[in-house]
Amino acid sequence: MIIPTGKRKGQSPSVASIYRALAEHAKREAYPEAIEAARADFGALQNSEVPGPRLAAPDRASL
Repeated sequence: MIIPTGKRKGQSPSVASIYRALAEHAKREAYPEAIEAARADFGALQNSEVPGPRLAAPDRASL
């Protein structure tokens, strides 16, 4: 196995990284409906009128 992207691109992953990847894959395979529901919810949030971040109030000391 080779890491395809990122800081360690071209190197071999650690044993812990392999176990994490396998666990994530098993979770996706076990609960595919949860993944689809999360994607649908995310899409709904992206399309709705959700307010953006507020601008910071000016500091009273700088006025």
